[in-house]
Amino acid sequence: MRRSFLIVAVGLLVAVLLGASAFAADDAAKKVYYSLYDNSDMFISLVRNAIEAEAKEQGLSTVPADAQKDQNRQLSQIEQFVAQGAQVLIINPVDATSAPAIIDAAKGRKLILFNKRPEDKYIDGKNTFYVGSDESVVGPIQAEMIDAYFKAKGVDKKSGLKYVLFMGEPGHEATVKRTAGVKKGLEDLGYKLEAVYEDTAMWSRAEAQNKMQTIVAKNFDVVICNNDEMALGVIEALRAAGKLESVPVVGVDATPDGQASVKKGEMMGTVLQDADKLGRTLVRLQLDLMAGKELPPETSIPFRKITKEDL
Repeated sequence: MRRSFLIVAVGLLVAVLLGASAFAADDAAKKVYYSLYDNSDMFISLVRNAIEAEAKEQGLSTVPADAQKDQNRQLSQIEQFVAQGAQVLIINPVDATSAPAIIDAAKGRKLILFNKRPEDKYIDGKNTFYVGSDESVVGPIQAEMIDAYFKAKGVDKKSGLKYVLFMGEPGHEATVKRTAGVKKGLEDLGYKLEAVYEDTAMWSRAEAQNKMQTIVAKNFDVVICNNDEMALGVIEALRAAGKLESVPVVGVDATPDGQASVKKGEMMGTVLQDADKLGRTLVRLQLDLMAGKELPPETSIPFRKITKEDL
């Protein structure tokens, strides 16, 4: 009798544990686990808003985390997601070169990386996927806008275009390709380039404004920025110096503030990086993975030109 009781008790315990495990797995399947490299970054905050909106529309809850530019913090967040039963993780890496550590921390879970592209060998299309944009097209689009601006003004700057350039985070794929792309794009259009000033402003409006103030008295024809936030900082410095109407400024991202500036005729042009489409695509890809669908290793979100005429 006692032996029979123990067998029944053990059986009930196993059933309870299995049921709890199944419930936890089912609960995790209804959540979007994601970690952002820096929630204060304007573009990333727009992606976050899109993730939240799409998740809500799909009947999912979210488990967000902000790495605050700390890769170790992000690895800890990934480990917590895994411990909570997540099967798909959406990660905006702090450092793209940390892909091996991110993959290791995920313990075999599906990973959708975005915005900071790791090396090809880490995007296997089985457990690891990437969503982003072809950064090599941004610079040529900026170059075409600059060329169109001077042509419309009837001004020939091809013999010597004096430029100021504010770059994003050093080593970031977007920084490298946007910077190289705009220079090559202008050279391909026949411009001889003369650098007046080049420096990083780390995607920051305030940092770009402060640095622009130190050089605003110099002679330059155009200010090129790797993103809208830096362009907006430049515009404030030019406004204060009374040079805003005489110097074109170009950015990237087409954020709400960036588009408003373009519409007012302050920023000459920007390049749309579709944060809403990116965020919503991330959630939809998670649902596809959870449904067992095969996905391509990489999903591209296209860029496009935005000038006053486009708004």
